[in-house]
Amino acid sequence: MISGSDVPGASSPRDARDLSRGFGEPASVISSTPSAGEGSPELGSYVNNSTLFKGVIESNRSIGIDGKFEGEIHCQADVVVGRDAEVRGNIYGETVIVAGRVIGNITSSMLELQATAHLLGNVKTGSLLVGLGAIFRGQCQMGSEEAAAELEAVAEQPLQAGPRGRRSKAEPEAEPIAEVQQAEAEEAAS
Repeated sequence: MISGSDVPGASSPRDARDLSRGFGEPASVISSTPSAGEGSPELGSYVNNSTLFKGVIESNRSIGIDGKFEGEIHCQADVVVGRDAEVRGNIYGETVIVAGRVIGNITSSMLELQATAHLLGNVKTGSLLVGLGAIFRGQCQMGSEEAAAELEAVAEQPLQAGPRGRRSKAEPEAEPIAEVQQAEAEEAAS
């Protein structure tokens, strides 16, 4: 349920949202506009658990997948792949939450792989959260383009030792071992 309530259509911004099983309600029950004060974006498209959809979904509102989907998803808001869902294709979204199976690449600002998630594909995201038990096979590029460019520039430079001869005032200058041993030998002889 979107609101976390067992009463269809009931919604409270204080209720915790558990989206691991997907949206869980048919689209006719979900309000097309958010309640006053509710911070979550409205649901734009929903593929329920008895549906197989092939094609492209483009939306500027949230997308929920609880069934089987094959194609591409382009979304300017949240994309939620429910626990029993299977997506075969690429997902482009602002925030992507995966609890089911995805075979394809994901590009997002934020990606959450919940404990039941299975992802076979590459990821390009600003931030990544992986739940204990999630399975991810692929490559991941994380962080902003600026941060990646800075890191690559640093990686191309050879490592160098720090400047020689600098010591803090508290650190005494080390004496060569041979000089110490000679001083000890002279002391013992006298």
